[in-house]
Amino acid sequence: MRLYGYGFWKELHRPLVVARFWEDRWIPNCRPLLDLSRREVLADLRGRPVADFVDVNGSWNWNVFLDWLDHSSMLKLILRSMWQSFFSVPLNGWLLQNLSIKVKNQNGISWALVFGVGYWLMWSWRNKSIFDQIFSRPQDAHVSILRAAESFSVGWQDQVVVHITVREWQLVGWNRLSRGWIKLNMDGASKGNPGPAGAGGVLRKEDGVWIAGFARNVGIATAVVAEL
Repeated sequence: MRLYGYGFWKELHRPLVVARFWEDRWIPNCRPLLDLSRREVLADLRGRPVADFVDVNGSWNWNVFLDWLDHSSMLKLILRSMWQSFFSVPLNGWLLQNLSIKVKNQNGISWALVFGVGYWLMWSWRNKSIFDQIFSRPQDAHVSILRAAESFSVGWQDQVVVHITVREWQLVGWNRLSRGWIKLNMDGASKGNPGPAGAGGVLRKEDGVWIAGFARNVGIATAVVAEL
């Protein structure tokens, strides 16, 4: 994640210019990163200050510590100036603030995109967990969010040519029948292919007045069978 330039970073994080990256407790509510390391940290890296792990552009120099920290630990390296506001700003301001942050991670994905995609996916997962008994959230949710954000980012790049089929929008409605006629409308669907399926229909007079209707459980079937 970019930190708005090294000079700005030093001014904003003055205490971190001398705080030791691995050995000091410079991240709020977190043990020293040395305790979270997946393997032994090289001796010549242990005493180095936090400032040594930021490049001239104000970005974390991820390659220096990528081999020692897992993803959950690296998420703690979010811009420190954002920590307080992230948990204290009112909802509307919080959403607008995060959706306006253009800082990028080492893969060039902006925080605004990651935040937006993550918010959308977590909302979607929550709804599915309520209405779909067989749904289970991904174990590595952060991986799914980052992959989705990367896909969106690639799709928006100018050099990617996307072939889009032009479609016409048509209003669909019920047309009045000739006098003396009745109309039967039917539809079927399956949740999965195959999956639990059902079908239903409605019978109406020429003026749209309801005559009768039905719904039936088809059982486990494909979408084609449900439609038939």
